[in-house]
Amino acid sequence: MRGFGARSWHASAPWTAAAAAGLFALLPLGASAQQAGASQQAASQAAGAAAQKGRVATVKVHGRSLEGNLEGDSPDRDVSIYLPPGYDSDTSRRYPVVYVLHGYGLTNNYWVGGPGFASIDVPAAMDRDIASGKSRPMILVFPNGDSKYNGSMYSSSITSGDWESFVADDLVAYMDSHYRTIADRKSRGLAGHSMSGYGTIRIGMKRPDAFSSLYILSACCLINNPAGFAQRQGANQ
Repeated sequence: MRGFGARSWHASAPWTAAAAAGLFALLPLGASAQQAGASQQAASQAAGAAAQKGRVATVKVHGRSLEGNLEGDSPDRDVSIYLPPGYDSDTSRRYPVVYVLHGYGLTNNYWVGGPGFASIDVPAAMDRDIASGKSRPMILVFPNGDSKYNGSMYSSSITSGDWESFVADDLVAYMDSHYRTIADRKSRGLAGHSMSGYGTIRIGMKRPDAFSSLYILSACCLINNPAGFAQRQGANQ
């Protein structure tokens, strides 16, 4: 976990906007300090944001890292992007970014209140928390990691594609070149639950050059001794 220290942790509670706010609290402001200005200016911006809402844009992001995967999944991935209140009006401001991965059998729609199993509306929750001052404005990025077999584990595989590089390289590069991000690892976070909790640990530990903060919710597949676990389960039956 070198390079993360207290910036990564595990939580079992469901994702809420407060979770994003907690992750953001770990992200150093970096270049945003220059953008935010004095505290009075920040307070004024927060007051103005109270009457505003963010918006969600859905785009296609090409992943060179996913080209030629043996499953035949498209390397062009749907990505939902939450842009906070004030993003369109204050064109001089840059924002930290949290990349939020979804679990097995789900898509990016899970996070943005779209169709699908038990979807939740994180953008609406973020609007409320920004308006109340519980969270500072940030960009949230929700890539579609679905595959032919319902999930890639966000690993690097010739079968499903190199999802580690897609998230840490292709997706980050796209966001930094198309949106007003703070293009610095200190202002990037990575979050996920279940399968994507595992992916968050995997990518975060291998790519501290890309992400400084992790938020891990009920990560799967972290058993050190699967055979021993199966034996204990059998003994308890």
